[in-house]
Amino acid sequence: MEQGEVLRGRMIVRYLVLVSTSLLLYMGYEYARKIVAEGDVMVADAAYPLLLEKKLFGEPLTALMAKVRSQALSIVPTIVYSLHPAYFLLYLFYLAARDEKLYHAGQLSLVFSSITAILFYALHPTAPPWMVLPTIDRPRNPLLEAVEELTGAHIDPNPYAAFPSMHVAIAVIAAELLRGRYGAKAYIWPFLMSFSTIYTANHYLLDVMAGWLLGYLSYRTAASILEHYGANSKLNIKTPTSTLVIRG
Repeated sequence: MEQGEVLRGRMIVRYLVLVSTSLLLYMGYEYARKIVAEGDVMVADAAYPLLLEKKLFGEPLTALMAKVRSQALSIVPTIVYSLHPAYFLLYLFYLAARDEKLYHAGQLSLVFSSITAILFYALHPTAPPWMVLPTIDRPRNPLLEAVEELTGAHIDPNPYAAFPSMHVAIAVIAAELLRGRYGAKAYIWPFLMSFSTIYTANHYLLDVMAGWLLGYLSYRTAASILEHYGANSKLNIKTPTSTLVIRG
């Protein structure tokens, strides 16, 4: 009985350590992003993404979507956009208790994508559509307003963190973690997040494309490293929650 209690206590401590690590890592990313945003030499640029969208669609995608915006249509995109990063952190907490292999893959993917994103934000800051286009503003976000009312804090993303889209990158990583269980259906979420980031005037198409690439490469890198160093434990073993797959 005592041995069982000791084992249970160790498991709880281990779980708390994993959860705390995830929180601290993401807080570190947000702190680094804040430092980048406060840089005196920062000059935002949005020439390339705007040029691409004008060539493809005649005008920025956000401007096209703004023409069909409505209060009802905005509900889903604004909520989806606001769920970042809470849904991913909660999923990591779940994996920490149920499937540590997938947890470590997600955690390491988050580290790689965060470091890469911060480097881009620092070296080539890109202002989002709502900041660049004078006639475009972000749609009202009731969920975010409710959280601000509850916490008393003003919550707003770094206006220079447009390229690449971490909202999309994290959604792709989540889809990769869930792909073993849900197959292609897992990618519905990153597609929905991609649409939401553009609809809410927070990102350009180029940001979204870069986010997909960043999320995919971060996951592949993390999974490959864990597969390589997990000599006695292959990571393509099916678990109750998902399957970590290394694709050739």
